[in-house]
Amino acid sequence: NDQNDQNDQNAINTTSSWYWNDASTKLLLDIYKRQKELVSTRKIKTYKLLWKQIAKEMRQNGYSVTPLQVENKIKSLERSYKNMISNNKMTGRARKTCKYEAELTDLLGEKHSIQPLAVSGRNGLILHEKLHCNKENAV
Repeated sequence: NDQNDQNDQNAINTTSSWYWNDASTKLLLDIYKRQKELVSTRKIKTYKLLWKQIAKEMRQNGYSVTPLQVENKIKSLERSYKNMISNNKMTGRARKTCKYEAELTDLLGEKHSIQPLAVSGRNGLILHEKLHCNKENAV
């Protein structure tokens, strides 16, 4: 166990840059999707521990990344997704796309900072209803 802690510490102290290719990014998103609920259920106490756990699983799959690189990549992907959503809501703008749009919509689509439950403006408060699909109504 001390050896694992030492390996984690060595990975954390590594300052080399990491190039995120398509395969490593998709693996990161897959692991993040599986692990992020552990923070809200308090099985993992902090996001710092989540990044460490994800980096460990990435290393087990052959990708030598640090927890900081994992955190930065997730934040970068979230920022790109939010910018795309914001741009596409504005009229007169060319539609932007995001390379991992489907995966990020699955991960972040319910996040209120991206899809707020209500919006306030000149015309008052606008409430957004969640769409639910029943099996009977499915086509």
